[in-house]
Amino acid sequence: MFVVAEKQLPSSCYHYFFRLESGTWDIYDKTFLPGIENVYERSGQDDVLVIHTPWGRFGFTTCYDLCFSQLYETYGMENRVDGVIELASWRGPAVRAYPTMNIRTDQYYGYQWNLMAAARAATNQIWIIGCNSVGVQHKAGYNFWGGSGLWAPSGIPLFQASHGQEQLCVLHHVDIQYEVESEDDDFDFYDSFIKVYRPIAGKRAFTRMDGTPAGSGSK
Repeated sequence: MFVVAEKQLPSSCYHYFFRLESGTWDIYDKTFLPGIENVYERSGQDDVLVIHTPWGRFGFTTCYDLCFSQLYETYGMENRVDGVIELASWRGPAVRAYPTMNIRTDQYYGYQWNLMAAARAATNQIWIIGCNSVGVQHKAGYNFWGGSGLWAPSGIPLFQASHGQEQLCVLHHVDIQYEVESEDDDFDFYDSFIKVYRPIAGKRAFTRMDGTPAGSGSK
């Protein structure tokens, strides 16, 4: 059995991945830090954590990490995970308005959560398991979006929890590895990607350059 827990420490935000049978654990240290977190915390240095389970290979991200596609590209294209588990304290309220188009939202951050979870799943053809805080944090006045959910490798949300109250959600009949393979049978983004780009060894990055100095090609 496996347990994932989040802990806020004075200098970092960790996810602990416990193996109850053996008493061992791994740690994912949050990579990207917004605003005031840069004052009190430091960015994790490992960027990725991949865990092998009976249900598939999983990576981990924390909250603001969801905004950065590079992490998910690494997980999907280099680490070849089946899914990413995202733990967050993601707020809902924020205003975006376009008066000349008569469009306004008061829940922009909530819109971001739904949009980015779907996009990270679809563009990397992996599962996203999003676990988000819900309700009000009265000390700071934060209204968390909730909306914890499960996004398939197609990007389609298969389930989302409440935006207003805590829920215990138990999902059945989710074939993690089969659905990843099935999605690849239609359009395999990884296969198309590596025909053009290759990983740079030890850099967690990709290039299509062949190492020839710029300007040295034939005219």
